[in-house]
Amino acid sequence: MDTEEIKYPVINAKGLTEIKAILAKHHKREPEYWTLSMIYAWAAEAEAKFEDHGGKMCIEIPSYDALGGATISVTLADTSWEMRQ
Repeated sequence: MDTEEIKYPVINAKGLTEIKAILAKHHKREPEYWTLSMIYAWAAEAEAKFEDHGGKMCIEIPSYDALGGATISVTLADTSWEMRQ
C-alpha cells in the first residue's frame, strides 16, 4: 500500500465569501436569496470539478441563470481554497 497521503481540494471561508460575491454579481437571483447551505453546494460542485478545470476552482453559472444570458465561468483566487490530507 502507498504510504503517501491523499490530498484533496477544499474551499475555505474566504472562498465561500468569494462564491457569494460571484453569485451576487453574475446570477439572476438577488444576493439575499443565497443561504449558506446553497453556497456550500456551489463550493462542493467546484471541488468535484477541480481536476476537470485543470487544478483550478471554478464556479460556472449556466446561461439560463446568468444575468447576461451566456454561461459564466469564474476562477476562484488561489487563496480561496487549499489542499488537505
